Amino acid sequence: MQPLNRTIFGPLKMHYNKAINSWMYNHPGKRQTIHDVAGILGAAYSRAFTLDNAISGFRATGICPLNDEVFSEADFYQCYLSDTLCQQPMDTETPTPTSQDATPCSARTSAADCPADPNAASHCLTEMSLSRAQDAVTINCSPEDIRPHPKATQQRKRTRRALGRSRVLTETPEKAELEAKVRKTKKTLTANKKLATVGKATKKRLFRNDKRQFVLAAFHQGTAEIFAEDTRGRQCTAMATSAIVYSTIKATAYWTVNDLNQILIFGDYLYKEIDEQLPENEHGYLLISEIPHRISLFGTTVYLQRSRSLCGIIASVQLSQAATSINEAISQGFERHPSAIVILKDTSMMIHKDPESRIWLFDSHSRNEDGMPAPDEVGKSMLINLKDMADLNLYCAMIIYNILSKYVPPAVFLS
Repeated sequence: MQPLNRTIFGPLKMHYNKAINSWMYNHPGKRQTIHDVAGILGAAYSRAFTLDNAISGFRATGICPLNDEVFSEADFYQCYLSDTLCQQPMDTETPTPTSQDATPCSARTSAADCPADPNAASHCLTEMSLSRAQDAVTINCSPEDIRPHPKATQQRKRTRRALGRSRVLTETPEKAELEAKVRKTKKTLTANKKLATVGKATKKRLFRNDKRQFVLAAFHQGTAEIFAEDTRGRQCTAMATSAIVYSTIKATAYWTVNDLNQILIFGDYLYKEIDEQLPENEHGYLLISEIPHRISLFGTTVYLQRSRSLCGIIASVQLSQAATSINEAISQGFERHPSAIVILKDTSMMIHKDPESRIWLFDSHSRNEDGMPAPDEVGKSMLINLKDMADLNLYCAMIIYNILSKYVPPAVFLS
């Protein structure tokens, strides 16, 4: 026998159980965690692990001082139980006494009328005894029914991180993997932060008494942090179509920064859906004829009606009667439809005429705060309210000059 089991661990279990009971009384309804074990065990440890208990353990087991007679013959009696035969007791049948038929007596029967047989007399019940038996109702109620035990609250589940492996973080493959993971996390956080920031924009009426009013999005169609490499920079036709669909849901005069962001994101989604169904092409741009008639975006299904294409010339000089200016072509289009897509070389934009005859232009390309083309790093998509058709002609001229010569005339557009 080991001395620690006799005088150390035994008292430790006893004191630990007492400490746990005290803790539960002081913290009703609370679940015990591993953080509470140290304090509970500390109280029990100081009481069990004492010098007196250690000395008593050696003395009780006969180790020091040596005691050969620490075990008596009575301690070994249990090992002799297997040597004795197991004698099963014989079952004896006990005769069951049979009762004779007895006639019960009513309460109004006199004692003389009752039979003299004691077995029959035991069956006599009086109305008084019956009424007392019915009135006596026993109610078993325990303290637990009055005040139930407190129940511990359900512990919240925590998501655990994925299990890793043993590795040397300073090696080149491991270091490169960690750096790529950090870059991906930073890129995701930056994109989410931009979307969360622009989502706080207030929904207010954008149109004021200014000659021109514009709204800038948080990014443009070529932003690398938002769009994939195989789609960005080529979704202008799909994004212009997305803007036309969105104009049927919400009035253009009430568009906010968040609305422009949704139009860009859904336009990129529409571009992917259409491009997957078309044969591969080198330039990657969509044609107007490739836009489907039925489009489901923003939880709404819209049927687009496509009419013939109208061509117009952008010029500041007097045109001949046979030539058609861009203003005349757009005016003819507005007579049949409220929205249209303007294509200038490889640039597609959406124009819309609201019920108040205001002209709105949505451009998904990189533009600055003056509405002019800007580098991809600083530019953003925009929605601009044009005063009249002359402003639309001027804006289209600025875009064409920038595309052909990469030079913008010194005229300030938003003067």
